Amino acid sequence: MKKLSTKINRIKKILFDVILNNRLFVIFTTLSIFILYIIAYCHIENLYPETSTISSDGFDYYIYLPAVFIFHDLDFDFVNKVLPIYYIHPHCYFFGFTRFPCGNACLMTPFFLIAHYYTKLYTGLIANGYSYYYQMAMAISAIFYWFCGITLTYNIIIKKIKKNIATLVCLAITFGAGIVFYTSIQSTYSHIYSFFSISLLCFLILKKFKNAYIKYFLVGLILGLIVSIRISNILCFILFLLFNVNSFDDLKKRFLEFFNLKNLIPFLAGFIIFTTPVCLYWYYKTGHLIINSYHPEWYMQANYPNVPIGISDGNGFDFLHTKILESMFSLKKGLFVYYPVLFMSVIGLFYLKNYFKNFSNAIIVFLITIIYFYSSFEDWWAGNSFGLRFYIDYLAIFAILIASFLQKMSEKNKKLYYFAIILVLILTVASFIMGCLVYNGHANRDGTLFF
Repeated sequence: MKKLSTKINRIKKILFDVILNNRLFVIFTTLSIFILYIIAYCHIENLYPETSTISSDGFDYYIYLPAVFIFHDLDFDFVNKVLPIYYIHPHCYFFGFTRFPCGNACLMTPFFLIAHYYTKLYTGLIANGYSYYYQMAMAISAIFYWFCGITLTYNIIIKKIKKNIATLVCLAITFGAGIVFYTSIQSTYSHIYSFFSISLLCFLILKKFKNAYIKYFLVGLILGLIVSIRISNILCFILFLLFNVNSFDDLKKRFLEFFNLKNLIPFLAGFIIFTTPVCLYWYYKTGHLIINSYHPEWYMQANYPNVPIGISDGNGFDFLHTKILESMFSLKKGLFVYYPVLFMSVIGLFYLKNYFKNFSNAIIVFLITIIYFYSSFEDWWAGNSFGLRFYIDYLAIFAILIASFLQKMSEKNKKLYYFAIILVLILTVASFIMGCLVYNGHANRDGTLFF
């Protein structure tokens, strides 16, 4: 008993020290959780069942849970039973296929199961995966993974940057870059879950391990999770591959290290844990282990039977005619128009090497790649949504850049530093107001703002 008591007291002391040493961040996260929950509660409470947090793309990501745990139906025939009850806008269920992988559903599972058994045992509501408490559970799930992601981001930044700056940056990306919308309103979209998993990947990349094979296994595991949430985020491999690469000799050594079987086997062993269920589902539905679930001919035929083969549904790419300027500055979902605080990250690029030297080349190459990639997307404005939501996945990267900028200003000129803080706060408020306008209908379906 004395040993147990000693351990408990030690844990209490560690927790107290952590809270005391990071009290500004603790206050920020506590207030943010409260705000995010209140927004989600008001959204669901006032509009349920006429609207739903489980809709559109979010319905696609979520559908595995009721299919596996309630209806035991991976052909999704049960969808027609719930559509008349709730306002749900699915994309592709009437012919029994979801183009989105199951990583999101894996992370949502604990919250889904709690909601399911609570609904089943203690309420008079239908335990069908879509009634009131499932909706609330998905909002709480998104808030939980936001908290995990923002805590990881904070811990990445404070390795090199002051804690008060790290807290300010976390506040800015939370309320100024779409997180509120995709945490509290469209909770089942993939972006908060990708934000968490990519933040965790960056944390692992920067962390030192005694044994390289352990790091390779964990990085492979989390990269597999990232891919199982959103396939295109396989590009995050760049962050790992180019970490600590500052010359061609470093790149050569990195490749030799990666393809060393002592590292490659643990990496692949971790990677397949989350990607195997995705491939098995594809095989079950199509007979192929690996497919382009967004844009295959059979998908087009099933979803749009009257459209000739070869006609795009908007999910293809045109790499020769990118929309880089439009995707950054257009009123039609321009990244820096909807999330203006992220423009500070452009300035941060100039100071990145001062604080994250070993990570700087990987970040620069990665950002160039994803901007080119998403600007080549035929639906580069991301459909009917709030802002260029693709980039929410990478907010940990943007946070590092903004923090580098603010840290440099604090060392260089106090007046410039205070001006930068005020500017960050103003841009954060501007984006939050933008989100309120979009929520209240001041944007066309393509995202173009009007007042």
